[in-house]
Amino acid sequence: MRVKIILWLPISSVANVAKKTTLLLLLCLGGWHCTYRFSNLYLQPPNGIQTLYVEAIFDSSREVTPHEILWEKIQKAFALNGKLVLTPKAEADAYLRAHITKANVKQFDLDGHVSKNIIIPPIDDTGRYQPLSAYENLLAATRFSKKENLTLTVMVEVWDLRSKQKIWSQSYTNSDFHKIVGLYTAKESAYLYAEEGFEALFSALSQKTADSILHDFLSLVNTLPAL
Repeated sequence: MRVKIILWLPISSVANVAKKTTLLLLLCLGGWHCTYRFSNLYLQPPNGIQTLYVEAIFDSSREVTPHEILWEKIQKAFALNGKLVLTPKAEADAYLRAHITKANVKQFDLDGHVSKNIIIPPIDDTGRYQPLSAYENLLAATRFSKKENLTLTVMVEVWDLRSKQKIWSQSYTNSDFHKIVGLYTAKESAYLYAEEGFEALFSALSQKTADSILHDFLSLVNTLPAL
């Protein structure tokens, strides 16, 4: 009889612990769910704005940029959010225009200094002519330019197509860098590697800009005047 009692007590304790643990997890999950829904209540489109048209990106910067990536990121951000429906201009309540006003591209060496034009003299210090390999542009550039920085400035406007009034505008500036070539990049693929790196950097900055546009515009519900 004594043995049965000794064995029964740990089993009962384990059961009680399991019940308490399950209850605690349910409370935690339930509390997290409520908090998430509550914190997102203010992210709603302004009154009367249910559909949105996103104009193709206008780029007046002096750099050649893959600006269609920014257009795609903005549209995808609103589409995934689902608070506004993307439609053609003729069916939209609001009109969003994004304008790349500035795109600065600078190259830096390993010490962080801005790269300058490098002149390779035809004759070296020993009086001998430089080999042709000294003038291979990409290889010469990688000795002095290790990374490339991109600063992107985008001006955004949203117009109410019923009242023909601008209801919101904001400017966004983001900056980051990428490595121009990798440590083991083959000479034949160096240019392609650099172009892919720049496109990936532009895509990352575009995503950051698009997320900010979505968040800021949907936060206007309590600040816009009644239409």
